[in-house]
Amino acid sequence: MLTIMKRNVFSLLLALLFGIMSSFGQGSLALAATQTTTIMPTGGIYFALPSGGQFDTFAYIAANLSSIQQLVRQTTLQQMDVDINGHMTNFGDFLTANTNQTITNQLFSSYALAHPFPLPSGTMIEDTSGVTIYSPLGTSVTTSTYRASQGTTVTTTSPPSPTLPSPTTAFSPQTYLAQYDANQATNDQIDWTRASANFYLIAQTYEPGTTGTSSFTQLEAGQPVYLFAYQNQGNVDPTAVSWFVNSGKATLTPDLRTWHMNSNTVASAGFVATSPGIYTIQAEQNGVYSVPMVLVVGESQLASTPIALQSSMTGIAPMPSGFVQNPTWQTADSVTYATYQPDQNWIPIDATTTLPLTEMDVLLQSSKGQLWNYRLPVVNQKIQALVESPYQGQVTVTFFPHYFQAMTHAVQTSTGFSYPTSSYTVNVQGTALSTNQQALLASAHRDYNMTPSMDQLAATLLENSPSLDTAIAAISNEASNVIRYNLNELQTVNYIWQDVGTAWATQSGVCEDYSSAAAAMMQSVGIPTQTVVGYANDAWTTLPTSDSNPADAHQWNQSWDGSKWVLYDPTWATNDSSSVANYLTNEFMTATQSLLTTHLTDPNQIGTYYDPTIARY
Repeated sequence: MLTIMKRNVFSLLLALLFGIMSSFGQGSLALAATQTTTIMPTGGIYFALPSGGQFDTFAYIAANLSSIQQLVRQTTLQQMDVDINGHMTNFGDFLTANTNQTITNQLFSSYALAHPFPLPSGTMIEDTSGVTIYSPLGTSVTTSTYRASQGTTVTTTSPPSPTLPSPTTAFSPQTYLAQYDANQATNDQIDWTRASANFYLIAQTYEPGTTGTSSFTQLEAGQPVYLFAYQNQGNVDPTAVSWFVNSGKATLTPDLRTWHMNSNTVASAGFVATSPGIYTIQAEQNGVYSVPMVLVVGESQLASTPIALQSSMTGIAPMPSGFVQNPTWQTADSVTYATYQPDQNWIPIDATTTLPLTEMDVLLQSSKGQLWNYRLPVVNQKIQALVESPYQGQVTVTFFPHYFQAMTHAVQTSTGFSYPTSSYTVNVQGTALSTNQQALLASAHRDYNMTPSMDQLAATLLENSPSLDTAIAAISNEASNVIRYNLNELQTVNYIWQDVGTAWATQSGVCEDYSSAAAAMMQSVGIPTQTVVGYANDAWTTLPTSDSNPADAHQWNQSWDGSKWVLYDPTWATNDSSSVANYLTNEFMTATQSLLTTHLTDPNQIGTYYDPTIARY
């Protein structure tokens, strides 16, 4: 008897000599230079950048380093510079101290923090509209008062404007398909097009009745795989079944022995590959084709090239120079943060923390209560980035140290949790993101911006797949194979909230971890993917109209293949009672009859419409 086992589970860089500008994401920043700025305060001189369009400051520094240093020594006022955070330093000393270093904005910022330099008395910086950007000692000094008291003419240029990441339509994951073809596989799109919704395959690394200790993550050429073709309601005649594989580097050998599953007859075959590669297998009976089974052979031997998404796709970009706002700084919950207003959909995140953290979770909550989150790295106690809001209008930004720990405690103790007071509200007025754009955003859970090894594995699977549907199946199966279901978490007191990097490293989790890991890998190679939250129960034969049983709370996915959303459930694709990934089923890959009758979607819990406080199994 063959038994399927599944479970319902779950500058302002301004220069007082010249600015250090660097390239971020989509391009370097432009300085508006219609006039040069010259200020002659008592006892010194102010130099500005040359006028005339785009200015490559790094190249200018490299070409004029000696003359710049000589100029600094000749002036009576020490040369200084201001970075994006308002940190000032003696720029001549900075150049001297870093003679053998590549000049970068990060290097300057670090030096400025360690070597602060006060502006001379009476010095003030303003933009062309007369708005004070910097005034001495933090006092509020108007332009007219300053000019009257100093008797100095102030001529300024327009402030620099940052080049923000912008949406792009140039990237297509399809262009990366079949970059490498170790097994000379043919295009298998026809296999997906002709597949039935109620004819499935099981793949096992062991023959039923024996102990399976070999994992699909380590499947190698020459290793046998045991296949079974079945229907949930109805028999499959082994003598009437034909087997297909899309590569001549593998053989399929029908097994005419009689096998049963849930009292129904199933067909069996043996699979052996002679070369590493990604293989698509399909069975056919009387003109009815099964859902394709995708197997990855010799995964560690497959070639690949890293795929780098543009910042406009991920929702996270480096902080550019050029924000001329003078934000209010606040401190709460061990976080000191600037209250920048957004530019279009992009919210500048600029903060420091006294906590010993390597990452900080930043939450964005819309006026409708929708919640999105990002996980950002903490470097030298600083958090700096642009994050893209999926919501328009009023958005509350919250810095949440130990976010997952707080949610874990809330679920385990059934006490809920409170948001930190380290928050502020902004008004987002950019163009609303499309569904597919939202479906590529990283998040605190799906933090593919911080999981390079997972991203590279996703690139390997995409670049060795003959079609995008096969790539989706291969990546989903990878999540099913790597993560083992943590049965302890079925007890609420043991439930754990974690990001996909942690779940991947520990190879342990529940449905949200399978789902989020697959989604993060898809997104990292440009495949728009949404998590879908709702209820699921494998005892259902007809989908109910509603459910409120917490034990049925579940999470699965849908990915965009270029023409449609492909549904799949990575959790239900594997045997959750085994510590070894030796079993796969495609019964819940695509909108199969089994998936559609057992998975009840909550329309308010798809993609960025998402409540992260619900425990899912």
